[in-house]
Amino acid sequence: MVYASQHKSLAALEVRVHIDTTRKIKRYQCLAFEFDESLMETFPIGSLPKNWRQEPPPPLLQQVGDAWIKAGRSAVLAVPSVIIDDELNYLLNPRHADFAKIKIEKPTDFGF
Repeated sequence: MVYASQHKSLAALEVRVHIDTTRKIKRYQCLAFEFDESLMETFPIGSLPKNWRQEPPPPLLQQVGDAWIKAGRSAVLAVPSVIIDDELNYLLNPRHADFAKIKIEKPTDFGF
């Protein structure tokens, strides 16, 4: 599974909040991508458990992702960000047949 964000700024926030090694890593790269909305399933925020923003995340959230991968319904799953809940993070399934339809740009350098 590939984790991505709707905006570069959200991806940077996700890294800063969830990955303790940010200060140790000197070099990051950003991959922009595009896909048709028909490749995406959106997980409704109302279906998340009440404690979905808890740290560490409740195990149910991983189960949601695991069930989505197993069902194979889409190449992309849009989920609300814990940090900014009206912005989206994307789970990308490289094993899905439609993954090849996602246009991925060449990586560019990114720094904090």
